[in-house]
Amino acid sequence: MIKGWKVDVNTKDYDVKIVILRKATERFVPEALPEIAEYIAARIRIIIPVKTGRLRASVTVIVHAMEAIIMTTAGYGLYVDLPTRPHIIQARTRKYLRWFGADGRPRFAKQVRHPGTRGAYFRRRALDASRGGIVNILQRTYNSLVGNG
Repeated sequence: MIKGWKVDVNTKDYDVKIVILRKATERFVPEALPEIAEYIAARIRIIIPVKTGRLRASVTVIVHAMEAIIMTTAGYGLYVDLPTRPHIIQARTRKYLRWFGADGRPRFAKQVRHPGTRGAYFRRRALDASRGGIVNILQRTYNSLVGNG
């Protein structure tokens, strides 16, 4: 502490204020959360890269009282969202890997060297793009709960 300075913290009524805040949050958050989660999911569906549409269609929202989970049910969503390092892909269930080249002809190999991916960062980008809309949803929900909307 700096010499000659005194810090006095008045904790009077803090416990009452915390209880009031908790009760307001318990009423407010469950009211706004489903709409906020769907809003963010809609932004993800707009931003997400599309080849077949399977990843976009797999964006799912699950809301429980004070928690929302926005996820993709396609097993490769994380690999599209985040960068991957170069790696080797080996045939496991068959003797050869098979894919179609740019010319449309099939290609075969026992293993390939995948160069890795950059990552689309669709979760972060969608959340950044949603900030203004989230604030609007929170304001509208608050106003409707206190009778100003």
